[in-house]
Amino acid sequence: MLHELIFALNGYPGSIFVEKEGTFSVTKGLPFMHPSETLILDKLCALGYHVKYLRTFVSTYHGLIASGNQEDERPVRRGFYLHAVCLGLEKILYEYLEELLVLEKEVLEGHEISLMRFQEALEKYHLLFLKLRDLVAEIESSKVHGCSILQSLHRSSTTALPVAKKSMSLLLRAGYGVLCQQISSWVLYGVLQDPHEEFFVEELGGGPSQAEHNTSSSCLEAPLVSMQDFCLKSNLLPDQLSQSFASKALFAGSAVRVFGQSMERPIYTAEQEAEFLDRLKKISDAEEIDLFQLEAFVEDVRSAAAAHLWRLFVEEGCLPSQLRLLRDAFLLGRGELFLHFSQVAEHILCKVREPTTEQNVNVIFQQACSLLQSEDENLAEQFRITIGPTVSQDSSQPVMACWETIGLNYKVKPPLHVFFTPPIMSKYNRLFRLLFGLQRAQTFLQECWVLQCKVARAGHLHKSDLMRRMMQLRAEMAHLLDSIQYYLQVDVIEIQLGRLLTQVTQTPDFEAIQHVHNAYLASLLKDSLIMLQPVHNCFRSLFVLSKSLHGIFPVNANEQLSQRQFSEYERIEHEFRSNKLLLIKVLSSLHHKLSETQPSQLLVRLDPGCVSALATN
Repeated sequence: MLHELIFALNGYPGSIFVEKEGTFSVTKGLPFMHPSETLILDKLCALGYHVKYLRTFVSTYHGLIASGNQEDERPVRRGFYLHAVCLGLEKILYEYLEELLVLEKEVLEGHEISLMRFQEALEKYHLLFLKLRDLVAEIESSKVHGCSILQSLHRSSTTALPVAKKSMSLLLRAGYGVLCQQISSWVLYGVLQDPHEEFFVEELGGGPSQAEHNTSSSCLEAPLVSMQDFCLKSNLLPDQLSQSFASKALFAGSAVRVFGQSMERPIYTAEQEAEFLDRLKKISDAEEIDLFQLEAFVEDVRSAAAAHLWRLFVEEGCLPSQLRLLRDAFLLGRGELFLHFSQVAEHILCKVREPTTEQNVNVIFQQACSLLQSEDENLAEQFRITIGPTVSQDSSQPVMACWETIGLNYKVKPPLHVFFTPPIMSKYNRLFRLLFGLQRAQTFLQECWVLQCKVARAGHLHKSDLMRRMMQLRAEMAHLLDSIQYYLQVDVIEIQLGRLLTQVTQTPDFEAIQHVHNAYLASLLKDSLIMLQPVHNCFRSLFVLSKSLHGIFPVNANEQLSQRQFSEYERIEHEFRSNKLLLIKVLSSLHHKLSETQPSQLLVRLDPGCVSALATN
C-alpha cells in the first residue's frame, strides 16, 4: 500500500488510490483499511492530484512554440513569462519529488514507517499546492498574458507561510528576470524582443496613428520612424509598476530606437552602458526584486537619454531658432508678409474652395516671400499654404470661405519631426487661422478709413448723418480689433514665447522641454480664448462684419447712400454691439470667477470701467 501511496503522491493513481471528483481518494470498502487511516490517506493523496494538475499545466505551456493546431485549443497564449512560470513550477515540484524520494528510500530499506512520517514530511505542501493551484487557475480562467502575469504572481506572493513565500519569490524572480531582459533590450538598445506581444510597449504598425502621422496637414515631410510610433499597452502593465515607470521606459527606448541607430553618436556612452548593464544585472540577480531600485534604474536611463536629446536639439539642432521661425509664420511675427499675401489673394480667399485654389494661393505666397523675405530666409521652401474643405458634408453647417479654413504646412526636417509632431502643428494652425482672420479684418477697416479720408476731402458726403455713424462704427470696430490684436501679440504671445525660450535653453532635459512646449501652446490657446466656443463664434462674427462694413462704404464722394446701405449698416451695428457685449461679459466672468489675469488685460483695453467696477465690488 505504501508503494501505491508514493505513486499517488507523485500524481499517478492506481487501484487503491483513485481519481474521483477532482481529487485522489481511497477506494471505498477496503476491509483492511481503518476509517481513521482512510481520512489521513485521503488528505495525503490529495497532494498527488495537485501535483498532477500542476504538472499538466507545465507540460501544456512549457514550450514557446506550439505544434499544429495545439495553440488554438489552449485558453492562455504562450510567451516568455508563462514559460518562466512553468520553469519555476518545475523547480518547486522537483523539491517536492526530492522529499518523496527520501520517503521511498526509507520504505525500500524496510524501515517501519507510519503514516505520521508521511504527514510530517509533506505537511508544508498542502497550503503551498493549494496556493499554486489557485495561481494557475487564475492564469487559465482569466487568460492572463505577458507582463500582467507579474501582477498575479505579486498578489499570490503576499503570504505569511515561509514555504509559500519562498516558492512565490522563486516564481516572481523568474518572471522579473524576463522583464529585466526586455527592459534592458528596449531602454538600452531600442530593441523590442516581444514575439509573443507580452511587453507593455508596442510599435504601431499601419494603424490610424501612423496614417495620421504620414498624412499630416502641417508637415510636408513624414519621417519613417518617430517616437510617436511607439505606445504603451496599459492592459499588460502590472499594478505594482506605475504608469510613470512605463512612460519613462517608453521614452528612453523610443529615443534609442529613433536616434541611437541613425545618428553618428550613440545615446549612451560606453561607460554609461556598462554601468547600466551592471546595475540591472544586480537587480535581476537579487533574491527578492526591489521595485524601487528598478524604477530608479529606469529614471537614470531616461535622464541620460533626455540629456543627450536636449544637446542634439537645442545645442546642435537650433531648436530656439526654429521656435522663433514658427512664431514668425504661424503666429504672424512676419505680419507684413501675410498682410501683403492676404491683400493680393483676397479675391481667392473670400470664395469657397475650388480645385485650383491651393495652387493659386501658393503662387501668390511664393511671390510675397520673394518680395519681402531677406536673403538668408527661405520661407517659401519651408512653408506652404493649405486650404481645407469649405463645404461640410453636414448640410446644417454653413459654407465657409477659404480664409476660414486656411492653414500652413511646415516642412519639418529630422530630427525636429520628433518635437514638432502633427498634433502640435495642428495647434499652431488653429492659432494661425485666428491671427490671419484678425489681420484680414483689420485690413478691411483700414481701407474703410482710407475711403473715409477720400470722401472727407472730395465732397460733402461725410456730413450726412449715416456717414458720420458709419465713421464712428468703423472707429469702434477698429479699436476693438486693434485691442484684441495687441493683447494677443504682446500680452500673450511675446510673454509666453520669452518664457518658453528661457526654459528651453536652461532645462537640459528633452522630455521636460517637450512638456514646456506643450504647456506653451496650451497657454496660447487658453489665453487667446478660442477654446471657448462663444468667444470663437464672436471673433468670427467680428471678422465677417468688418468685411461687410467695407462692402457698404462709398467709394467716391459723389456716390449717394442707398436704402440698402442704410439697412445693411443697421444690421452690422446691431450685430457688432451684441458681439462686443458678449465678449465683455465672458471676459468679466473669467475675471470675476476664475481670476484669469490674461483675459483681464484684454478687458482693461476694451472696457476699463468694467474692471474698476468689479474691483470695487
